[in-house]
This record gives sequence, C-alpha cells and structure tokens, in this order.
Amino acid sequence: MHRRIALFLLLSVSLGSALASQPGHPLDCSDWVFLEPGLTCTTVATVPPETVNSEFFWRGSNKVVDNTGALLLVRLLNGRTEIVRMSADGISSLIAFVENRVIPSGLLDAVQPVDSSCTGGDNCSGYRNLLGNVLSFDATNGRLLISLQRFCVEANGSLPPDCPPDYGGGLWMIGIRGFTPLFEILQTYTPTASDLQFRVPAHPEGLRSAEHFDTYWGHVATLPDFTQAQPMACHYPADHTPQPGEYLTVADTSPDPSPGAANYTVTSMTIGAQRRYGRKHINGAISGRDPALLPECP
Repeated sequence: MHRRIALFLLLSVSLGSALASQPGHPLDCSDWVFLEPGLTCTTVATVPPETVNSEFFWRGSNKVVDNTGALLLVRLLNGRTEIVRMSADGISSLIAFVENRVIPSGLLDAVQPVDSSCTGGDNCSGYRNLLGNVLSFDATNGRLLISLQRFCVEANGSLPPDCPPDYGGGLWMIGIRGFTPLFEILQTYTPTASDLQFRVPAHPEGLRSAEHFDTYWGHVATLPDFTQAQPMACHYPADHTPQPGEYLTVADTSPDPSPGAANYTVTSMTIGAQRRYGRKHINGAISGRDPALLPECP
C-alpha cells in the first residue's frame, strides 16, 4: 500500500468517483456532478420534511461573489439544479449540477433550491426559476453554502399519495468546497493512483504569489533531514505564471514504501529570490524551514 505523509499540507485521500445514491431515496452529495476539478460536496445540515420553518435554511442571497471576484448563482433549469459562475469579463460557465432522477415507479427523486418558483412550466421545464435567499459564501474557507429541498414527486410534478412514508428528504444544506479561500498559506493535495493535484493558493506560504512550484518526495524515516528529498516535478507550470485558484497536476513518481514505512511529499514555491516550503515548530516558536536544505530542482 502506498502510504504518504504530506508536510505543511492537509492531505485528503481520493477514492475515485463516489457511487450515486440509490433510486427511491433522497439525492445526496454523491449525485452532484462537478465540471470543474477540485470542487467537492458535503452535507452541512438536514431538517426532516415536517420541519419547514428552520430559519437557517431560508436566509441568504440569490447570488454571491467569491474571492476571485466572480459571481456565483444557483438556478433550476429543466429539472436540474445548476451552479453557474460569471467572471469579471462577463463570461458565464456551468461548474456543477445535480439532476432529478426518474425511478421505476414513475416517481421522481427530486431536489431544488428552497423557495423556488418557475416563470412557467412544470418542474421549470425550459424555464429558469426565480430563487429565494438560498446562497451564502464562506470567504475564509472558500465554501459555497446552498439551501435545498429533497422530495419525492410524480413525474408531472404533483405530490403522490403513494410516495414511500419513510422516504425522508426535507431541507438540505450543502457546502461546496474548493473555491479560492480568502487567505491561504497551506496547500491541499488531492492524491490519486498516479497523480497529485492541488489548487494554487491565493498567498502561497504567505508570499504575494508564486512564479513556480517544485515538488519533492522522501522517506519519513529521514526527517527532518530535507537534504535527502528527491525531486518529483520541477519549475512548473513551465509556460505561464500560476494563478490563484488554478488547478495543477503533478505526476507522482515516488516508489511504494516498504511495509511499515511511509513517504512524504513537500512542495516549495519560488518568487524572485524567495523560496519557501513550509514551517517548523521548535520550543514553542514557529519559523520557516531553511530553503538551503532543500536540494535544487533540476
């Protein structure tokens, strides 16, 4: 098994694409489709169907601004709840969606933003909806909060008497993570079987920006001697200056460690003469690691 410890990084393990929820049950985070890498869904809170007056689900905005200055909104179109981004130059792009699901009984496992009303048609078919106050943006952590409703309906939109009594659903607040945070010193790696991916921080290691990154691997047993770190990827991206929020991929060339051992990965960032690769904590004091100890990346 390939074990890795990430230094100055929050390391999350990727298990591949999550399986969708089961038909005849409320849709959940596994049913969201993300068209932009790095975005993930988590459930923040749920309220049973009989509880409809929870004030936390009925307060927010109909659009928000993320930390890059882009506008974010949620719309309901053709039975599909979509997250749309509009950049400063006015270009709109669909970045994620979750879609109603027809089940064999002819019912729908449905989801929509709370307090939705269509401009015409059943299930907003062919029409964009008018939303209530369903959005909030956690600027510190780069997280979009969305208030939704999960329910079971007939395909024509009416509430059926034979919807399973234990169906569940109700109010559902989700958090979409992966947006550029307000201030970020740490990187977060998302490992796969052969790659490491991360989103460029707004202020990598406290620097105003980075001209390029270098990624290394090493054996945990050799720490804290970083002179033995081995280059994995150097001077990337090679063709442009990395931008905050950009998603970068590094081929993982580190070997599988022997049983009982583990590897680490560490990334340095460089701008001008400054090079940083994390911090150390000695006798209660935190300071930057000595960049001279990290080998040059050829």
